[in-house]
Amino acid sequence: MEDDLDILRGRHALRVGFALEHQAVMSAERINEYGTFTFANLSDYEQGRPLTFTRRVGNPDVRIATTRGGAYIQDDVRLSQSVTLGLGLRWEAQGAIQDGLNPAPRIRVSWSPRAIPSTAVKGGVGWYYDWVETDLRAQVARLGASGQSEMVVVDPGYPDVAAGDATIFLPPSRYRFAEDALLPMVRRMFLGVDYQIGNATVRAVVEDTSSANGLRARNLNAPVGNGERPNPAAGRDVLLESARRAHVRTVRLEARGRGGADARRV
Repeated sequence: MEDDLDILRGRHALRVGFALEHQAVMSAERINEYGTFTFANLSDYEQGRPLTFTRRVGNPDVRIATTRGGAYIQDDVRLSQSVTLGLGLRWEAQGAIQDGLNPAPRIRVSWSPRAIPSTAVKGGVGWYYDWVETDLRAQVARLGASGQSEMVVVDPGYPDVAAGDATIFLPPSRYRFAEDALLPMVRRMFLGVDYQIGNATVRAVVEDTSSANGLRARNLNAPVGNGERPNPAAGRDVLLESARRAHVRTVRLEARGRGGADARRV
């Protein structure tokens, strides 16, 4: 469910709106139900010497529900005939991630200098949040404490898993979200110039994008220096935590004809 309201008053073009979404998911996805052998190389495959055998065991049925929503307000203010200022603020929240309303401000400026006809200079900065997808939540729930687990066998027999002389059955693996997990966040800045030549528009844009709080999987029970797991009685304990970051800078040069049919990008 979503709705918007536009209000025009003087030099202001105000818009407010909201979006609310509820999902209920029932899934019985069966992945790797019969198991998979992994070989180190082609020679080991030809000689029937697998490295590992993995198989998902347990109940694959998952039922989850999630509610997520957002609200925003923005105002485009015409400061003069050549300058427009845009201000906005959005709030995002998702029931699966308990990190508050996540305010996301943004600002942009557009300037059409009178001394240089057919030219527009635009720039801005904004913060944006992404949802944690329902498919990922279902996967974590399926491999959580009460769902399925991943059985891992080292040096298994082949094709009979239990027939290997040095077969090691590792304890089941589990997956879970960190208690302090956050919604993934992106900050975008841009500066661009548009110049119209006849029926064509040439555009040059510089963008700087930083992302934070991306979900990263970390095995808390990974083997340490001596090759042993901190908890020998447990398998992989995979924690999804908000620790992934990225930073990208791009420069784009575009030429677009009337109607956009012959757009080109360098």
